[in-house]
Amino acid sequence: MMTKFISVVETRFQNTETTLKNQQASIQGLEDQIGQLAKMISETPQGSLPSNTKPNPKEHVKAVTLRSEKVLAESEKKPPLEADKEEDEIKNSKIMKNGVEGI
Repeated sequence: MMTKFISVVETRFQNTETTLKNQQASIQGLEDQIGQLAKMISETPQGSLPSNTKPNPKEHVKAVTLRSEKVLAESEKKPPLEADKEEDEIKNSKIMKNGVEGI
């Protein structure tokens, strides 16, 4: 009975020891990765942009939805400056119609 107990305890001890060694190896791997990242960051000049920039996903828009929930097709789109100018003209005309000019 005692020998069986000792055998079970030894097996559990070995399992615990194996788990501890695995955890130590994982921690060492993480420390190495953090060291590599720190080195990369320190080598990058302060205030510079990364050399591998990503394209803006908004440049590939196929449709535009306005605040009025009207959807513009590709051919109806106006350059941003024209759209802003037209929106300002609409706002100004609404203000003049309401007699709230000068606010």
